[in-house]
Amino acid sequence: MVEKFLKKYFPESKTDEGKASISSFHQFPDESLSEALERFCSLLWKTPTNGFSEPIQLNIFIDGLRPQSK
Repeated sequence: MVEKFLKKYFPESKTDEGKASISSFHQFPDESLSEALERFCSLLWKTPTNGFSEPIQLNIFIDGLRPQSK
């Protein structure tokens, strides 16, 4: 049942698109750290089947921050 639900609402094409958005995350020049975190969490929430472990998600987020935010 879970698999059918995921295939219907999170097809592979949508998952691939979401994974690309997550992996290419970067903080915008005028974006605060909290806004960047909120936007990153939103990307994760939109693609629950992204397959990234929590440590990988954290690395993607930190790598996408501006140097002054790190």
